[in-house]
Amino acid sequence: MINFIDLGSEIFRTGFLLAIFGYLLWVGRTRRNLPPRGWNTLLSGFGLLVFGSLLDITDEFEALNPFVIVGNTHTQALLEKVVIFPLGYLLLLRGLMRWMPAVHGLSRELECRKQVERILEAIVETRTGELKAANLALAEEVVVRRQAQEFLEITRARLEHLLTASPAVIYCCKVGGNYANTFVSENVQALVGYKPKDFIEDSRFWINHVHPRDRERVVADLDALLQRGEACYEYRFQHRDGSYRWIHDELQLVRDTEGQPFEIVGYWVDITHPKRVEQTQQRLSAILEASTDFVGFSDNEGIAQYVNQAGCRLVGMSAEEAVGRPITVFTPDWANIIIQNEGLPAAKRQGWWRGETALLHREGHEIPVSQLILAHHTSEGEVEFFSTVVRDISEHKAYESQLEYQANYDSLTGLPNRNLLQDRLEHAIAHAWRVRQGVAVLFLDLDRFKMVNDSLGHDVGDALLKAVAERLRGCVRDEDTISRLGGDEFVLVLEELRGGEMSRLIANKILAALQAPFALEGQTFRINASVGISLFSRDGKDALTLLKSADTALHWAKAQGRGCIRSYTSEMNAQVVERLTMEQSLRQAWERQEFVLHYQPIMDLQTGNMVAVEALLRWQHPRLGVVPPAKFIPLAEELGIMPTVGEWVLRTACLQSRRWQDAGLPMLTMSVNLSTQQFIQVDLTDRVAHILDETGLPPSCLAIEITESQIMQDVESAVASLRAFKEMKVHLSIDDFGTGYSSLIHLKRFPLNRLKIGKDFIHDFTKTPEDETIVLAVISLAHSLGLKVVAEGVETEEQLRFLWENGCEEMQGHYFSPPLPASEMEGLLQENRQLPLRLAYQQCH
Repeated sequence: MINFIDLGSEIFRTGFLLAIFGYLLWVGRTRRNLPPRGWNTLLSGFGLLVFGSLLDITDEFEALNPFVIVGNTHTQALLEKVVIFPLGYLLLLRGLMRWMPAVHGLSRELECRKQVERILEAIVETRTGELKAANLALAEEVVVRRQAQEFLEITRARLEHLLTASPAVIYCCKVGGNYANTFVSENVQALVGYKPKDFIEDSRFWINHVHPRDRERVVADLDALLQRGEACYEYRFQHRDGSYRWIHDELQLVRDTEGQPFEIVGYWVDITHPKRVEQTQQRLSAILEASTDFVGFSDNEGIAQYVNQAGCRLVGMSAEEAVGRPITVFTPDWANIIIQNEGLPAAKRQGWWRGETALLHREGHEIPVSQLILAHHTSEGEVEFFSTVVRDISEHKAYESQLEYQANYDSLTGLPNRNLLQDRLEHAIAHAWRVRQGVAVLFLDLDRFKMVNDSLGHDVGDALLKAVAERLRGCVRDEDTISRLGGDEFVLVLEELRGGEMSRLIANKILAALQAPFALEGQTFRINASVGISLFSRDGKDALTLLKSADTALHWAKAQGRGCIRSYTSEMNAQVVERLTMEQSLRQAWERQEFVLHYQPIMDLQTGNMVAVEALLRWQHPRLGVVPPAKFIPLAEELGIMPTVGEWVLRTACLQSRRWQDAGLPMLTMSVNLSTQQFIQVDLTDRVAHILDETGLPPSCLAIEITESQIMQDVESAVASLRAFKEMKVHLSIDDFGTGYSSLIHLKRFPLNRLKIGKDFIHDFTKTPEDETIVLAVISLAHSLGLKVVAEGVETEEQLRFLWENGCEEMQGHYFSPPLPASEMEGLLQENRQLPLRLAYQQCH
C-alpha cells in the first residue's frame, strides 16, 4: 500500500526564519501524527529539503521508507533557486545519492502502476457502464415484474369476483372412485348452501347429495366420460335446506403429457327455475294436447302458429296442414265476419272476447262452437299474438234445442205448452192492436177423461190425448195456436177474428169433431169436452187476464154439465175471487193451526160394538166456521200443502188413539185417509213406521184408507206399498169403492182388508134400483175376495136393516153418531154405547 503525505511547501514561502520555527512545530506535530510503522514511502515538497532537521525525519524512516521529492513546476523552479545555496545543494546531493535508486524504481513502479491504474480505470469504467446497464435493466425488470404482479393481482381479483358473481360453479375432481372434489369455487355456497371445504374434505360428499333416483345414471355417465372425454347431464342435488335443486353439469376430462387421465374439470349451473318452467311448459303442452277443445295461437297477422290435436280433428287437418294458414280457413264466412268485426276488436280493447261462432270442417260441414279469443300484448302495449279456445257445442246445441222444445212443446202431443202459449198469445195481442182485429182464447177440458185414464190405463189415455190433438188441428187455421197445458186441458188462440160469434162457431166445430167415436187399443168410445171462451179486448187486454177469463168460463161450463160452451162474463169473477180468498185462507190455516180432527165410530153389524174410529179432517175457519173437506182438500192438493197436512193428521190420530188406550178405553182401530200426494211418496212406508214408533201405537191398531184412483195411477208401486203395510200388520181399506174405475184384475192383487161403499150409493139405494144393485154387487165382490164391507153414510134404520140382511159387516154414519171432536168421542167410548140392532132384527122377522 502506498501512502502519500504532503508536508506543506508553504513553509518555504513564509520565510526562512519562520521556517525554522514552523519546522520545529511541524516536527513535534509530525511525530505525534505520523502513522505507525508500515509506510514505505515519504513524499515531501522540495521546500523541506533545505532543512537539516529533515534528515532526522529520513532517519526515522531510513530502514523502511525511501524519501521522494515530488512537486509541480513551481516546486522545480524553487529547487533551481535553492540549489544555489550550498546547504540546499548539499542536502540535495545527499538525498539524491541516497534515494536515487529507489526513486528510479519507484518511478518505474509508478509508471507501471499508472498503466495498471489506467487499465483498471478502463475496466472500472467498462464495468461501471455494464453495471449501470445491468442496474438499468434490473430496474426495468423490477418495474415490469411489479406491473406483472399488479396485473396478476388485478386479474386474480377479477377472476375471484367473476367466480363469486357467476352462476356457474367451477370445480375439479379426481378421476374414478368417488370422483372426489379437489377444487370448488366459492360461489358454490350460493348455489347449494355448502362451502367448498365440505366438498373437498369429504370424498363422498358430492355423490351422496345427488338425488337417489339420479345417482346411478350420473355415475354411469361419469364412467363413460373416460371414453368420450366430455359429458353433459342434469340431475337433482340436495340443498343444505333439504330441498333438491336441478343442476346442469358439464365436464371435461384432462389428460397429462403422456395422455393418461389426470383430472376432471367442469362447472355446475342451477337450472331449477328453467327446469320448473320446462316442466310447466311440458305439462301445459300435455294439457293442451289432451284437451278436447280447439286451442290455437296466431300472430298479429292472423296466421296460425299452433293448433292442438283436438283442433286439428275438429277441422279435419293435420298439424302440419293447419299451422301457417290464415285462421279464416277454420271458420265459415258468417263466423269470420263476427270475429273480424266484433271478436278481435273487443279482444284488442279489453283483452278478451267470448261468443258463439262455428268451425268449418274441411269436408264442408259446420260445427257450432263457443269461442274465446285472447289478445296477448307486449310490454309496450302492442298486440303480439292472439290465442283462442274453441269448444264444440254440437251436443249442447242439440240438447239446448231439445230443452227449448221441451220448454215450449208438449212431449206427448207435440203441441205448444203453456210457455210457448204465453209467447204466442202476447204476439197475437200485439198484432191485434196493430190491425185492430179480435183474438179469442178457447179453454177446453175433456169430460170424463179421468175415467178413461184410470180404467183403461195411461197408455190408452195418452193415445186419446194424441188423437184429440190431431182433431183439434183439423178445426183451426195454421196461423192459430193449439196448446196443451197438461192433463186433459187444451187452449186455442184464434187470431184475426172479425167478431165474437166466430169463436163460438169454432168451439162448436171442435165439440162436433170430438163427438165422433175414438177407436183406441181395440176399443171404441166417445168423449165430450167443455169449452170456456174469452175475447180480446173485452175480457182482458193482456195474455194472463185472457187466460184467467177463459179458465173461469170453463169452470162455469163444467158446472153446467158436459159438452157445454160458455163465454166469459164479468159476473163470473165472484167465483174467482172466492177461490183466491179460499187459497189465501188455506195457506194461513196451516200456519194458524186451524185444522182439527173429528172422529166417527165404525160399528160391527153383527155385535153392535164399536170396532174402529175414522179420523176426519176439518177446517175450523175463524169466519166461515167448520169448512167441509170436499171444499178445501182438492184446493190444498193443488197448493201442494196436503202432504204436510196429511202427515200431521196421521201423527195426531195415532197419538190420540194411544192416549185412549193408555186411559183404559177399548183398543179400537184408528182409520186414517191418505191423500193422493201422500200415497205417491217414495218413503211413505218409512214415514208411517216412524210415526207409529214415535207415538207408540201398535201397527195392528192402524187402518189406512185409500181410493181406487190413487192405487190405479201406478199399480205396481201401489202393490209394493200395500204389501209393505201388510207386512207391518197395518189394515188396508179402499174408500168410496165403486166411484172409481179400478180393474178387477188388479183388485185381487191388492192385500186389502175392507171395501168401503161410498155414501152416495147408500143414500140412494133405497130409492133407486140401480144403486141397490151396485151395493149388492160390491158386497158380493168383497166377500168373494175375502174382504169385509163397510157402509158409509148410513142415516136411517131402513138402510141399516138392508145392509144387515145382505151381509154387510160394518157401518158408519149419522144413524149412530156424526163425526165428533176428540173430547166428545172419548165420552162416547167411556159410555160404551152399542148399535141398537135388536129393533132391526125384530122388524126383519
